[in-house]
Amino acid sequence: MKILVFLGLLVTSTSLFAQQFAFEVKGHIQDTEKAKYAYLYSAGNKGLFLRVPLVNGTFKFKSNADLDGNLLRWGIIFVEARNNVTAAEVKKNLDTQTWLPGGTAKIKNIILEDIDLDITQGSQINYPEIVGGGIFNKQLKEITATGSAKKINSFEFIKKYPNSPVSVLELQGIANFLEVLSLAKFEQTFGGSPQKMYAMLSDRLKESKEGKAVKMKIEARKK
Repeated sequence: MKILVFLGLLVTSTSLFAQQFAFEVKGHIQDTEKAKYAYLYSAGNKGLFLRVPLVNGTFKFKSNADLDGNLLRWGIIFVEARNNVTAAEVKKNLDTQTWLPGGTAKIKNIILEDIDLDITQGSQINYPEIVGGGIFNKQLKEITATGSAKKINSFEFIKKYPNSPVSVLELQGIANFLEVLSLAKFEQTFGGSPQKMYAMLSDRLKESKEGKAVKMKIEARKK
């Protein structure tokens, strides 16, 4: 009995450990525009809110976080002259859409991972250059590029990165168009059928919460 209890605890602790990951987000701001502190905020079951001083325009966030059952964890970074910005204040700005991740220049929405950023101005932090690491963020930039910068369609992207969580995110996003596009138009727009794109995903991604959800969405379209 004691052995069974021990094994149960071992499995549980291993499962919990697998849901945690370490990350290091760092960067350099060429013109801080009087900002003195960098902040990182990430919502979740265990919220994450970090503040570090800017030293010669450089910041570094090094921490652990829970995935909360997801494949990836998102966060935002920004800089401020104040040292007393609160998590509640940030949450309010996001909830009221005063700040729009991806649309507000002073904040940068990122996938939390090891990444090194080069930023021109503190008030334009949404437009950094990735100079180190940032595997998933680079992939996200690749698939969300627009106009002449876009070099790959959704089908080609998923084929190129079959085991990347970003591929599931992409398929989740474009699957919404199944409600308004014919299958022929969908294939023309995104490079292939949703069924073929799902089939290219790795078994790991198919078994994930996100993978199962997108499968249900695709199958619902066939009914």
